[in-house]
Amino acid sequence: MIAYNKTSLDRRQLQTIIDQLSANKLLSPEEVKNIKAAYPSDLNSPSIFVRIGYGILTLIANGAAFGIVLLMSGGSGIRSICFFMALLSIGALEFFIREKKHYRSGVDDVLFHLAVIYLIVGFTFDFSSYSNTLSMGCLIAIVCYIVGAIRYLNRLSAALIPIAAWCFIFSLFQSYIPIVVYFIAAAAMAALLLFFNMLEKQNRWPYHRDCLHWATFASAIACYASLHYHCYQTLRYIGYYGSPEPGATNLWTIFLWCWTIVIPFVFLGYGIRKASISWIWLGMVAVLSLGYFYHHYLSILSPEVGAILVGLIITCVVGYIILYLQQKKSKRFEYEPGINSDDLLIPASLVGMIRMHTPAADGSTSFGGGAFGGGGAGGDF
Repeated sequence: MIAYNKTSLDRRQLQTIIDQLSANKLLSPEEVKNIKAAYPSDLNSPSIFVRIGYGILTLIANGAAFGIVLLMSGGSGIRSICFFMALLSIGALEFFIREKKHYRSGVDDVLFHLAVIYLIVGFTFDFSSYSNTLSMGCLIAIVCYIVGAIRYLNRLSAALIPIAAWCFIFSLFQSYIPIVVYFIAAAAMAALLLFFNMLEKQNRWPYHRDCLHWATFASAIACYASLHYHCYQTLRYIGYYGSPEPGATNLWTIFLWCWTIVIPFVFLGYGIRKASISWIWLGMVAVLSLGYFYHHYLSILSPEVGAILVGLIITCVVGYIILYLQQKKSKRFEYEPGINSDDLLIPASLVGMIRMHTPAADGSTSFGGGAFGGGGAGGDF
């Protein structure tokens, strides 16, 4: 199912854990060197700058191949060319994974997403209806991204699964989108959030943990975006015409304002409670999107006043959190070597070592009967 060798993935994960232990001063440089020498990783995972370079070169090479095939065909048969290029990209992806050991190197990322684009264009090229084209494209994208997350451990594919599902729901309607659809989309994204979060906690997919992590946050973003846009659809008459949309009572309007304001701080509070940097970042981004949303769509406040208010809100919240943690003398966001280190690091590293194939002994040390015969150890042992 997974395109990568599991032993190689285990060794790469072990080296990541060893680097964390080394950064936390729990292992000496000599110990780190010895462990990495005993369990080397053969996966090609370069730095971010090399990864970007690999991705650009792959994009250029793939585009050149597409241009050559297009010239050879005389510019006809676009669907067939797209299907051929999709197969060619997947074949190249499998080759670089199996033979060249590329893992999140930029080459495998670009090849997979190019294959998805070719498949979407190939299936939707002759569609005349925009709504049908968008729906079919989203449906194909969902299937491809599920395959990408499961087989190729592609984190971006995992994040795009709920986004593609969100777009598919809205693509089923052409010109007018009923208000209830936004609730359906929000409920569907909330269900996906719970589903991915449940899979992540079960630890049945150890190699897909990052993918599930990204899919969870993308589901949360899509859910909040549905509520955002529903609030805009209901309140836009206030911003442009000075009156609410017909059917929007004052109580309902207040409720819409409340949930779009409260949810970012729910994300932020959950991240602080769980000591999760990812959820804290998500909460901060949601708070900033809140200010942008009300300014851009409703134009209630000037940019200067809105920026000041958002800054004051963030400053007050962060200041309160810092003071609260200091008063409680919380150690959750502090690190002291040997006192409150991450309890999962050492067990995880030991489990990682157990799951790997131990290097064979070199035979330089052996125990025999000794040079003097009998069962005792002599000068040679």
